Amino acid sequence: MKTLRLSLLPAAVVSVFLFSQCVSFLPAADRPFEKEKLPAEKEKKEVPLLKSESSGFSAFSPHAVSVVARTHASSDTPGGRVLNSAVEMVDGKDLVLGSCWGYVNSVYEKAGLSKEKRGEIYKEKSSGPYADPSIITPGDWVMYCNLPYGGHGHSAIFVEWIDVERRSAITIEYVGNNRKIPGRYREADITNTYCIIRGTE
Repeated sequence: MKTLRLSLLPAAVVSVFLFSQCVSFLPAADRPFEKEKLPAEKEKKEVPLLKSESSGFSAFSPHAVSVVARTHASSDTPGGRVLNSAVEMVDGKDLVLGSCWGYVNSVYEKAGLSKEKRGEIYKEKSSGPYADPSIITPGDWVMYCNLPYGGHGHSAIFVEWIDVERRSAITIEYVGNNRKIPGRYREADITNTYCIIRGTE
């Protein structure tokens, strides 16, 4: 498998789509982070390498994931503005009770991207065919079958790939089902992405 190095994208873009149903994600679905910190020089100079010898989310510190998200959020594009709003909401532990769709919609509204400022990049039935991962960019609102939870539809904001070959991505999302849990970073298998919506200028 390839090891991917993250880089600043000159034009991160955003996506949004309505979800009729979300399933609950329990904390156990998240793998714990290690407590290591990035060297100060890496924090300032470059986006960290988001892949290590041991694959999976647990190899990355919360700090490393946050640096990746903040780097993409610094772009003055629709995608950057969405991620900036999402990072602020995660850091502030903002509660948006309801569905996963409602949470991501709130992020987009906060970023100034109303429904009129969103474009459909890809849309198919939940049974596929599924989107080519190469068209997914930071800030996209992805609609995908949540395979570990029975393949139910779920929505999230794409942050960055952990391993594109495995379709493993860092996302910002909410558990849904009206749970009193703030949005958070999560590793998600977005193999079966059937809709992508982006913000427009």
